[in-house]
Amino acid sequence: MSTPASSSNNVTEEKQAPTLAELEITGRTFLKLTKEELERHGLKLGPAMTLVDFAKEIKEKDIKGKEQANTPKSNSGLVYVFVDNSNLFIEGKYTVGRIEQAGNFDYQRNSYQLNQLYIDHGRLLLTLLKGRIIGSNPVIVGSRPPPNDSLWDQIRFAGDGDYYPILTRALKYNWKIEAWFWSSGISGDLMRNSFLSLDSLYRHFTYAYGQDPVGKNYTLEITDGETLAQWNDDNLMECFDSLELFGWWFRKEGPTICLYFNNKKNSIKAKNWLESNHPDVRVWEVPEKRKSWS
Repeated sequence: MSTPASSSNNVTEEKQAPTLAELEITGRTFLKLTKEELERHGLKLGPAMTLVDFAKEIKEKDIKGKEQANTPKSNSGLVYVFVDNSNLFIEGKYTVGRIEQAGNFDYQRNSYQLNQLYIDHGRLLLTLLKGRIIGSNPVIVGSRPPPNDSLWDQIRFAGDGDYYPILTRALKYNWKIEAWFWSSGISGDLMRNSFLSLDSLYRHFTYAYGQDPVGKNYTLEITDGETLAQWNDDNLMECFDSLELFGWWFRKEGPTICLYFNNKKNSIKAKNWLESNHPDVRVWEVPEKRKSWS
């Protein structure tokens, strides 16, 4: 009786193709595979073609997703505002001081510095929006606007943060950037590419506060306490802004508000405007001898 031959002599064992894990093929390496490479590693034509087609499909979806992300969306018309408040205020003191020739002279910068300067952020916002609709609450970094700022009548305070990455991301997605700032303090390639100057607009949102400023030789006093007790700085800004003048005032006890002007012509214009728009208050010119120069 003969012994059966070993099965290894009659049956050819089929070699199993290695797995992608065994070949250490992961991630983007998989997307670069070709049919020839897969066949060389032992994969049959059918499965090799299936994997190559699948890799191609994933690659096309990835490319399409990137193209959609970088494609500018239709302009919604909404405006998103980021304010670097500390730099806005610091450079504003120099810019407005230089234009108005007011304040102390800084010899290092060869410019006037108006330390009495204030910024009304609510009016700044309205000036820059130009009638456009704001998309969300502005982000303000740096110092917090004072409680009596007209900004609080329009928005909530968003808190601190680093705005530069936000602007960079906005540019990446083809947003339109308007970098409004004082021309004396603008810096950086990002800002230069989209810079718009605040210099010619300062009268709309800045003012000075202090008694008897040097060079302001003409003064109006507003009296009648019941009405003035309800006035805030925005009421006074309305007068100066309507007349295209830079506002400077001081509140005395009484209450009495003093308004200061460079010349008699402007003081008369302001007096007529106040009497026309606020007939319930008394406005009178202060004689030169009654001024306090202390």
